[in-house]
Amino acid sequence: MSLTKDTAKMGDRAAEAAVFLSDGASEEIVRGVLGELMLTNNVVRRADVKAATQFVTDNPSPQLLIVDVSGSDLPLSDIQNLAKHCEPRVRVIVVGDKNDVGLFRDLITLGVSDYVVKPVTHDLMHRALSKALGRESYARSGERAGKLIAVVGAHGGVGTSTVAANIGWLLSKREGRRVALVDMDLHFGALGLMLDVKPSRGLREAFENADRIDELFVERLMATHSERLSVVCGSESLDEVVRYNTEATASLLEVLQRRSHYVVVDLPRRPDPAFHAVLKRADTRIIVADQSLVSARDALHLLRPIDGADPEQRTMLVVNHRAPASKGDVAIEDLERTLERKVDHILPFGRSGVAAASNLGDVAAAARGPVTNAMAAIAADLSGGAADTTPAWKKLLRSA
Repeated sequence: MSLTKDTAKMGDRAAEAAVFLSDGASEEIVRGVLGELMLTNNVVRRADVKAATQFVTDNPSPQLLIVDVSGSDLPLSDIQNLAKHCEPRVRVIVVGDKNDVGLFRDLITLGVSDYVVKPVTHDLMHRALSKALGRESYARSGERAGKLIAVVGAHGGVGTSTVAANIGWLLSKREGRRVALVDMDLHFGALGLMLDVKPSRGLREAFENADRIDELFVERLMATHSERLSVVCGSESLDEVVRYNTEATASLLEVLQRRSHYVVVDLPRRPDPAFHAVLKRADTRIIVADQSLVSARDALHLLRPIDGADPEQRTMLVVNHRAPASKGDVAIEDLERTLERKVDHILPFGRSGVAAASNLGDVAAAARGPVTNAMAAIAADLSGGAADTTPAWKKLLRSA
């Protein structure tokens, strides 16, 4: 028996939740979620947004209002009319049949708490109601979050994006994990070009405004590269200043972590709070350096505030040979002595292979060779497995 009850008219007593949905399947799901959230004084009706407007006109405004705009020719106008009869404190969740990010943004601008697109699922509705009621921590308590990996270069040109793209690809392809690659440089980011995906519209808004972040909005930002690999990247002109908000950035990454086993962030070096917040909360920080004196100095700057701060977090040092060895290189032993830590992985010089792959919108790790083996070792280190560097022809012989 449902914990919710449908009262025809509440009189002077306001309902906790008033629900007006046009189909039985959505209604059944919402009834169940209301019961899980211990909301028992509710009105649940098979009706549309116009009936909802009439209800709040005749009755005290509920704490939570769920309305259906499916089939409405003017959903924004209907919600505006509804708002005239609702008290400002009412949290409104709109359900509809149009998967339209423009409509979603307009509804949020009107003060709507969330917009859920049909078919309604239990998880989506549970999160939407929990968010509207201020119970997000309850909603997330049983969820497993994916690992957050921040990849940052000791200085420019050391191959940070190359490392991020390749380990993301390997974790998805060889480890079979769901991976989201995030490029936080909206002006000069390279992940989109490297993996041949189009920049996401609205990513700047996601980094700047925490109120915009929810499952639907984030899903719109994710460009699909393959079945298990998604890319979140943007493109802004140089005259546009992106004001990265720490809360918004954290909310975006939290949603991605709920959807993925690994979230790999290509993190540009910037002395702002959002940069430090990502670096601080990452499960693993990968610092990419080369054997230059500048790289040694800047890697030291990055390591000092984070290395050893939390035993549950790991910092990994990767030395990337972007050019052939020269007499001016800082020896690995000297680099380790300066940084007071061992180098975890060394990427060999790959001549033209890495650059050619990037120019073709592919990843170097898709081909066999020493660079792929080294990248696979990093991916295996992150996943806790062993790198499989067996050539493809030997695998075929083993399976024959």
